[in-house]
Amino acid sequence: METEVRPLALSEARLLADALRDTPHVLGYLPAELTAFRIVRVARAPGGALAGACLCRDLAGGWSEISLCCVLPQHRGRGIGRALLDDALADLRARGRKVYVLSRTPEVIRWMERAGFTLTRNPLAAPW
Repeated sequence: METEVRPLALSEARLLADALRDTPHVLGYLPAELTAFRIVRVARAPGGALAGACLCRDLAGGWSEISLCCVLPQHRGRGIGRALLDDALADLRARGRKVYVLSRTPEVIRWMERAGFTLTRNPLAAPW
């Protein structure tokens, strides 16, 4: 799956916001919040429709946060999320960024551990 770096269009942000509303453990985002992200990796389905996106933000002290990685329900189970995450991590690491993810979602925690992240239950370890 090829991914590209570019901002989300408002119509794409609406699709992601709708998908997030039905996702357990995710509080959700408004479309305007999603379009405000400047570090966005997008995956397209055959035919060009949005399949998913990984949204990141740079924080102070050389840290970056993977804020959201979402694949639309009809495209899940095809490795799109893994491709988005792998490409986003490669980009962040190539820029010399330390990467941080905050989640209480069991699936996300397992996913990040498989990607090589270290789990900590100490919220004070967050880079803010």
